[in-house]
Amino acid sequence: MNVVWINTLIIAMLFLALSAHAGTIELPKTGQTTTYVTGDDGTIRAGVAWPSPRFTADTNTVTDNLTGLMWTKDAGTPTVGSCTGGTMTWQAALNYVACLNTANYLGHSDWRLPNINELESLLNAEQANTATWLN
Repeated sequence: MNVVWINTLIIAMLFLALSAHAGTIELPKTGQTTTYVTGDDGTIRAGVAWPSPRFTADTNTVTDNLTGLMWTKDAGTPTVGSCTGGTMTWQAALNYVACLNTANYLGHSDWRLPNINELESLLNAEQANTATWLN
């Protein structure tokens, strides 16, 4: 997997947790359908089925219909009002997101950085290049 893409995703992608999806969840399917070893995900295919379509895009955001997570289509860090984008440290990224929330960026004020589990939920184990699959 392209390391640059993952780094950009971790630093730049902003998620919005929708309250309708708060609470416990069942684990979704991994997307793997090819069997390599008996008992792997391609054999068992356990988990919650993915909705169709998996993602819904509007003008400025993309929503994952499986998890309810939302992120901006602009995976960079745009300068918005007094919120200065660009390459930044983790703490600067947290401050940047706080600034976006104050600015009510794209009509939302509960943006945050994704955690590792949320990033992993975007993987499709059947695809060699997740970046291509997500685009």
